[in-house]
Amino acid sequence: MTFLTSYLAEEDFDASVEEQMAYSKFTYRCDAAYLGQKGVLALLPVFAVDASFTHLVLRGCGVHNDGIGKVCESLLGHPTLSYLDIGDNPISEGGVDAVVRLIHKTPTLVECVFDKCFFTRGYSNTHETRMEDHPNTNGRPIVSALEYNRHPPVVLHGAAAVAAMDIPALLRAKKSELKVLFYSLAGVDGRVSFEELRDGMLDCAEEWGVVSSDLGAFLDPEVVFGRMGSQGADEDGDGRLTFGEFCRALVEENVRAKVLEACRGPRRVDLKVLFYAMAGTDGELTLEEIAEGLEGTLGEQSEAWGFTVEEMHTVFNRETFAAMGEADVDGGAADFDGDGKLSWTEFYTRLTRLQ
Repeated sequence: MTFLTSYLAEEDFDASVEEQMAYSKFTYRCDAAYLGQKGVLALLPVFAVDASFTHLVLRGCGVHNDGIGKVCESLLGHPTLSYLDIGDNPISEGGVDAVVRLIHKTPTLVECVFDKCFFTRGYSNTHETRMEDHPNTNGRPIVSALEYNRHPPVVLHGAAAVAAMDIPALLRAKKSELKVLFYSLAGVDGRVSFEELRDGMLDCAEEWGVVSSDLGAFLDPEVVFGRMGSQGADEDGDGRLTFGEFCRALVEENVRAKVLEACRGPRRVDLKVLFYAMAGTDGELTLEEIAEGLEGTLGEQSEAWGFTVEEMHTVFNRETFAAMGEADVDGGAADFDGDGKLSWTEFYTRLTRLQ
């Protein structure tokens, strides 16, 4: 070592060592050590306690199905592992499931090299009674699991999750289950108060897979029952919903969520332009002026927004804006400066917090 580094200045030597340490600090390379399966298994306690390494190379270590199963079990849910090389090992189709489970339980793992393993060459399929490919041959489940980790689905919550739902399709597919849920909460007259129904949905609908907790939390009794003067789902005004009224409420709330998401996303600029067109040089409007102005332009805006006038009216109505004026935003009124008018920022802040 002295001979190899004697020509380096001290600072260059230090830099070289630091570079080499940085390169291999987060990698376990067992491929050049000829450890064998017993040697690899002896390292499992190390893998279990080291939460910093990102790469593990077990290429050509003679690991069999039982060995890869134990390796994968010890690595489940590792916080930083992103690369695993198990290539050139005698792992057959029977060992693939353990690798797939590891990938599913370890979201950081996005790369797995498995060339020259037995399952890539169909060694398990040579018996005369099994001429067709095994499902694990060529590592197809591994590739699928890795693809999921590389491009995980976006998890939505709240209004965004409701907006992404297809409520009419849900009602068609789950109508019988939804009826069971509804009538388990309804009285002898087949009607239920919205509070009872919402609590029931939150308690058991998620488990049944009928209606998600996001939808249950999004549903607003004031909106559904129309207690502020608008026509709500409770058509006869008795404070209790029939099953038909409830289904209509789900559809309407789904539409309202979609309109709100459009305001927060692709139609935000259009809404801002409309606000300032109404506000003029003053740049501020009362909630009454906003409601009157927006309601008057729904017909012009609906086609561009991709909604009907009735659908846009689920958000842009006087009752909604009255509620905006009564509620607080993070402990303060919607009108931040208390002058009775809202700037664009004040209006949009309140609008984005609507459920």
